[in-house]
Amino acid sequence: VGKVHQFLGPSWDWSGAEAQPAMLASSPRAAQPIVKSTGAPAGSTEDLRERAVLQKQYYTFLNTISQCSVRDELMSPKESSAIPDLLQGATTHIDPGVRKLCIATISNLAMHWISTLQNGTQGEVFNQTDIKEFAYKKFGCDILIFSLLVKPESGGIDIRDAASISLLTEVSNQIKTLYDTAGQEYLSILYQETTTRLGWSPDIAQQFTQQIVQLQGRQLKSYLKSLFLEYRKM
Repeated sequence: VGKVHQFLGPSWDWSGAEAQPAMLASSPRAAQPIVKSTGAPAGSTEDLRERAVLQKQYYTFLNTISQCSVRDELMSPKESSAIPDLLQGATTHIDPGVRKLCIATISNLAMHWISTLQNGTQGEVFNQTDIKEFAYKKFGCDILIFSLLVKPESGGIDIRDAASISLLTEVSNQIKTLYDTAGQEYLSILYQETTTRLGWSPDIAQQFTQQIVQLQGRQLKSYLKSLFLEYRKM
């Protein structure tokens, strides 16, 4: 993790915006590459592309770890520096495919830690409060709901675009899986977060949680898409 951060540099844009083709074409760096120095911002167009590829490979590597038994030793809700990187990718990256990858990785971790909590096998390293904060609030609310309420002009994903269909499917499936795993405990936190942080009325928040319970598959995905688009008009 430290090496990846070293190569990307302290000024690296984790949202991936600077490395998009349109940005590269319009950037002065594309026409006039600059020489990199230690700790300096990204230089040439090719350098930016290579860093973007490294970031995606890094996320793929973390996804692999999240499926292995060593995940508890290498990644924890509070101690691993890889967790903030995944959270950034899942909430701010402008590539729907990268967001989907980060969401799947975080889901692997969240579901595993919820399982250990329910089985009483979380051990001394994992605090019950930390696991719930990570799984229900950061993953279940911040990533799966709140990040998709951000408008494209503010750095959000255009969920009307065809490239976002797979992302919406992933989000819908993960919300349903989290509900199936955590039940009413997750819905209660979701209700509280939407009323306090988003200012939703109790009726709207209650309807939202009920739809998660009742709807399946494409129906839930269509409902979420309509909800996100409607909220963005506010």
